[in-house]
Amino acid sequence: MFILQSSFMMTSSFHYLRKGSTSLCQTIKYCSTRTTFAPQSWTPLLLSSSQNDQIKHVKSLIQQKKRRDETGCIVLEGLKPISDMIQHHNTLPNTIYITEKLFHSTLYQSSIHQQLSNKISFQDLKQKYYLVSEKVFDQISDTMQGQGIIAVFNKPSYTHYLTTPINNKAPLVLLLDRISDPGNMGTIIRTAYGLGVSGILAVDCCDVWSPKVLRSATGHCLNIPIIETTWNLSIIEEALVQYDKEYQETRSTESIGEWQILAADGDEGNENYININYHHPTFLIIGSEAHGVSPNFNQLPSHRALKKIRIPMMRSVESLNAAVAASIILAEASKQRQT
Repeated sequence: MFILQSSFMMTSSFHYLRKGSTSLCQTIKYCSTRTTFAPQSWTPLLLSSSQNDQIKHVKSLIQQKKRRDETGCIVLEGLKPISDMIQHHNTLPNTIYITEKLFHSTLYQSSIHQQLSNKISFQDLKQKYYLVSEKVFDQISDTMQGQGIIAVFNKPSYTHYLTTPINNKAPLVLLLDRISDPGNMGTIIRTAYGLGVSGILAVDCCDVWSPKVLRSATGHCLNIPIIETTWNLSIIEEALVQYDKEYQETRSTESIGEWQILAADGDEGNENYININYHHPTFLIIGSEAHGVSPNFNQLPSHRALKKIRIPMMRSVESLNAAVAASIILAEASKQRQT
């Protein structure tokens, strides 16, 4: 069974049939090269063994940063993250692993399958699918109750350090220092995007492209430029220069001041975060909950001197969760920058 793609296709087939003595079989063969088959007429190859090379491949991408770096690929799981990647980022998956139950469901056919069908030919579409047994899917899924779909995409590459300025505001760049927990990292990224952060520099942090971070960030790793690096003074300084260069190239108004570098630190003698003017171009450093901001940042040149800020507390606590501290300060910055 096949479905004609358009009335134009039907018209062209009748035109083809009228040419001399063309047979009906020839006409059907002609049409079949230019049609889209109904989903029920085609079932992808079923992978039912955890020892299959394709299963081993996707499992390694989920579990190993080294493999993600080597292949330049990331893994998304769930209908919404995958659909958003296709629709809002105009990016096609390299491979889709899906349970048979979900593949034949109306929910899937009317969302991701339809999106892909609108973008690529049926023949190309077929090359991207593998059915996976429920048992094998449970073995490779990174979630407790997976929806039954995993997709492999190429890792996004950024052409800029900063997003497009919001209402011509000066940049607000987040420097994350040794954030090791994927849940914290994802929460910070999601909050940063919502509160208007222009870019993120992650120094010695967990992999921002791990499935756990992507899931916690609800896909917003894709919406804001994130530069990953290890601590090296010259590399950090070069990155700061690049941020400033992009700002100078894109700003439409006169700068209201030099860049300020703020470091969140809970010591009593530090400046209250509310008293800071966040209209200035700003780098905000958030350190890990266990270690705080690294002393390495004190090595920055004198013209980039740190200013330590604190969140006043009513009761004594050892430290705030990094994601919570970042959210509190970014909320104040966003409030100021909206006025």
